[in-house]
Amino acid sequence: MSDRRRQWSAGAAVRGPAGWLVIRDRWGQWTLPKGKIDPGETPRETAVREIEEETGISAQIKERLGEITFSFWSRGRLRRKNVIYYLAETDDSELRPNVGEVDGAKWVSAQQLLCYCDYGNNEEIYRLALVQAGGEPPCRAGY
Repeated sequence: MSDRRRQWSAGAAVRGPAGWLVIRDRWGQWTLPKGKIDPGETPRETAVREIEEETGISAQIKERLGEITFSFWSRGRLRRKNVIYYLAETDDSELRPNVGEVDGAKWVSAQQLLCYCDYGNNEEIYRLALVQAGGEPPCRAGY
């Protein structure tokens, strides 16, 4: 993790009593909660912290789902980001989105979850989460 051009983040697909958690990021895209791993923090700790910072709920990590890697431009340099995703569960249902972190958050049904995958590189993580939770329902058009 010492490559300055590489960033490491962690996040989670969160299932709760009201469905699956999705957030709207600062760029207006629906996605899963995630964020940069702080020094001395494990990826699991990061995922739990980011869920709480972005949505106001506490969640428990159940298992690792996978990792995605992508590249992006930042300050005129090409950077690479690795994101480790987990499956998490919560008993909380009241979301309190932190407007400094995200533009919104909401619960969606399993049938709607894939409709809220605005970043194509996350689709496999969404599918893995649905399978681990007991099925892979089809996406319904619209949200």
